[in-house]
Parts: sequence; structure tokens; C-alpha cells
Amino acid sequence: MERWQIIKGTVVILSLVLIPGFALSLALYPRKDELDFSERLALSFLLGLVPELILYILDKNFAIATTMKSVWMVVMVCTLAGVVIWRIRLQRA
Repeated sequence: MERWQIIKGTVVILSLVLIPGFALSLALYPRKDELDFSERLALSFLLGLVPELILYILDKNFAIATTMKSVWMVVMVCTLAGVVIWRIRLQRA
């Protein structure tokens, strides 16, 4: 493999896991003082697996094919849901 392919693959995997996980961690802990950055980063990696779990459930239980379009849709829905919940919780606090 070329270096460019390795770098591109790493960036894609991190963006598919880290971005939705970070948005979901913001939804759970909206204030900055609740978690350190290292704790939020670790939680982001863990919560970043939620879209893949949703895709697995959709595929096995509802026979929805796992395609590039369905992956991006689920990742975007999880990310947007996390950001919307975060904004709502910040306004209420």
C-alpha cells in the first residue's frame, strides 16, 4: 500500500468513529467542566461505535442493506442528534 492510501484510510476511519462519538459525548456531558479532554476523547471513541451498532441492527433485523449511502446517513443522523441534544441541554442549563 502507498502512504497516501494509509493516510486516507486512517482519516476516514477516524472521521467515521470520532466525529459522531464526540457529538454524542457532548450530548451526554454538555458542559466543558464535566469531563477532561482525554476522558471526552476516550468516550468519543467508545460512543463512535454507536452508528455501526445501529447499522448492524438495521441490517440483521430489518434487512436494510449496508451501503455507503446508509453508512453516511446513520453517521450523519447520530452526529446531528448529538449536536441538537447538546444545544438543547446547554440552553436549559
